[in-house]
Amino acid sequence: MGDTYIDPDNLLGLKTFDEINIAESEGVANAYESFIMEQEVNVSITPELILNLHQAAFGHLYKWAGKYRKTELVVGQLIPPKPGYLNYKMYEFCEQVEYFRNHIQKDDKVKSITHCLAYAHAKFIEIHPFLNGNGRTARMLTDLISITLGLGKIECYKREEGDERKQYIDSLVAIQKNNDYSLLYSIIGPQVRYYLDILDKL
Repeated sequence: MGDTYIDPDNLLGLKTFDEINIAESEGVANAYESFIMEQEVNVSITPELILNLHQAAFGHLYKWAGKYRKTELVVGQLIPPKPGYLNYKMYEFCEQVEYFRNHIQKDDKVKSITHCLAYAHAKFIEIHPFLNGNGRTARMLTDLISITLGLGKIECYKREEGDERKQYIDSLVAIQKNNDYSLLYSIIGPQVRYYLDILDKL
């Protein structure tokens, strides 16, 4: 599901994958500090917010940051929507995320919050609205939603190599192929429970 590539027109004139990867990682770190942590708890998840999030993370690197892609993509076995459908798809996506976020079941917070976060993460990956940075943006968006729900950051995997990343990739494939969220629930759910347990003790 990784989508990092070398854009020959990147604004920093970087030439290698490693250089691009470092620059993107630095941009994401900056976006957490300058954008995500500055949002109000009751901020609405909108297409404009997501465009601004992408711009905050990658605007130093790509001139098309904060803009939907204008080309078709094939990502492994995933064929995201064509560019002409992205405005509608992202509007529909945000409406559904807001519904889930605003209808957390008080008698089963772990389940409903886990589904909200898993849906937002997986559906964003499925849409792949940007030319690059979709995986990183999906993780930032998941964290942003989690924070607005009073929780902390969600860790999808700890390292680029290893079993955790494979489990994460497998979870997205299971959703795309069979609408089976169980693997992604198993990644996100324990973290949601951990945060809620802490809140219960306060």
